[in-house]
Amino acid sequence: MKNKTKKYKLLSLFVAMAMVFCMIPAVALAAEEGEVVKITNSQELIDAINNQKDNQTWELAAGTYDVADGCLEHVANMNGVEKGFVFPIHANNITIKGMGDVTITSEYDSNTGNWAGQNFITVGGSNVTIEDVKLKGNYNSYYEGCNKVLELIGNGKNLALRNVECLALTKADGTQNSGSIYINVADAGNTVLENVTLYSWINARAVTAGTVTANNVVQDFTKNEYAGYSDPTYGYAWAPGITGNNVVLNGFTIKVDNKTEFVKQIMDKLQPGTTIELMSDIEVSEEVYINGIDNVTINGNGHTITAADDFKMNTAGQIQLMKIQADNVTLNDVNLVATAANKHTLDVWGSQNVQLNNVTLNHENAQSGAPLVVNGSDVTVSGNFSVVTGDNSWYGVNLDNKNGNASLTFAEDATLTFTDNSSTADKIFVVPEASNPNNDAPTVENNSENIQLDTDENGNLVVHTHQAEHVQAKAATCTEDGNIEYWYCPACGSYFSDAALTTEITLADTVVKAVGHQAEKVEAKPATETEAGNIEYWYCAACGKYFKDEALTQEITLEDTVIAALGNASQQTPSQGQQMDSPQTGDSGNTIVWIAVAVLAAGAMVGTVLFARKRKAE
Repeated sequence: MKNKTKKYKLLSLFVAMAMVFCMIPAVALAAEEGEVVKITNSQELIDAINNQKDNQTWELAAGTYDVADGCLEHVANMNGVEKGFVFPIHANNITIKGMGDVTITSEYDSNTGNWAGQNFITVGGSNVTIEDVKLKGNYNSYYEGCNKVLELIGNGKNLALRNVECLALTKADGTQNSGSIYINVADAGNTVLENVTLYSWINARAVTAGTVTANNVVQDFTKNEYAGYSDPTYGYAWAPGITGNNVVLNGFTIKVDNKTEFVKQIMDKLQPGTTIELMSDIEVSEEVYINGIDNVTINGNGHTITAADDFKMNTAGQIQLMKIQADNVTLNDVNLVATAANKHTLDVWGSQNVQLNNVTLNHENAQSGAPLVVNGSDVTVSGNFSVVTGDNSWYGVNLDNKNGNASLTFAEDATLTFTDNSSTADKIFVVPEASNPNNDAPTVENNSENIQLDTDENGNLVVHTHQAEHVQAKAATCTEDGNIEYWYCPACGSYFSDAALTTEITLADTVVKAVGHQAEKVEAKPATETEAGNIEYWYCAACGKYFKDEALTQEITLEDTVIAALGNASQQTPSQGQQMDSPQTGDSGNTIVWIAVAVLAAGAMVGTVLFARKRKAE
């Protein structure tokens, strides 16, 4: 009994030890994750800020949180400043997470330009994450708005903003600004802005170590209070974009309207990988020059870029409306309209993989040049490509190999609208100019069935002129297709529904399908002694044909439908589509008489023969 007791005690001890060891990973994990602070109102958020510790996660329930001036006395000690911050984060490994529709703001007006009062949120800790929230910066009378919605300072690094919208403060004149994001540290570590929207700019000029990565960041600069603003000392320093040398863009979009000084505030400050969204038509004061900044996209959204009345030559001596001297540049859904102040509408020089998708190049009123110049470059056209020339235009496209191989490619889906408004109207579309024998000859690759180009006697490409033949309409029958009236160009194989050749159709569109038989069934009718009958059959009144089966696969003649009357081997054919009810001629009574006469005659002949034989025998 004692041995059993000892065994049970030992077993209990081992079980207890096992339970302790099993709990160790959970305890360690809990320590690693840190404390989770549940926050449901503004005061709880203020308390969390004032009592912040390393390795905390603040989970904010859905709602609006106003920190007001509740944290000004909190001792943060960031960058030598003890306190006075509106929303300080100085602890490390802090995560602020919205658990629904969460907005964080402050109604406190600091009315100061001092460092502590400049910002809405000031981050001095490392590994701070803010995600799934909206931030609305506090109004600062000193700046007449929000200066910075967030600033990273001191020893802070590895900041992460994910799924964050920095809301705009709107002024009485309708202009807006959210306040900027300022990465004001030398070593940013691995700082990431992901799915972030703001109505200002991002400054990372101070960063010399580490990287600031922008993943799907949108800056909406429309109606911005700094759009078009220039300072006598700093010029157009207040501009959208992300500044700094240690920046990586993986989806960075700037939305602009005509209030912006497009060239000075946007194009001159571009980072590689930027997408520009036009939210209105844009007038530019000088050439739009994409120079050495690769992977740029301009989405026009159907808007127009044109020269302003005060358009002037730029410092490079250029007066083109737009010049591209960079690789992997894309223009989408945009109209470029040159004026008398311009030479070329679009000049692509020494660039590879330039994409023009749904682009219009209007050169009608330009002083000289061409709508498109491709010099030592590779350009691909997709969507609708509209080219307009005028009296001062050389032609549609100049394809020159002077500074390298030059090629123009039309994608499979490309369409072309070439409008030659010059007085000569010679319709020359592309002039391949092999000015440098050391480079390959310029090439045009047309992969689109929608575009027909012919080569003239000088080797230039002209838009194909249709020599269409008129085809008369032909009605369809029950079994044969007909066609509509149409025009056909045998040179290019194109079909058109109108004589002006403006509406192109396919061969299939010309076909009028056979209507098929509209057959009616005629029931079988047995013949009688005096009347012909008919078999069961089907008759199509549209084409006058007869069929033996309902599927209309066995065609027969009208005669094949007739069953002769039983009393007469010869009956007339019934009228078309009907079976006759009675013979057309003759009388059944006469037939009987003639039969009787024939029998009597035969009997008489037999009697005569027998009588003759009897007399001879006697």
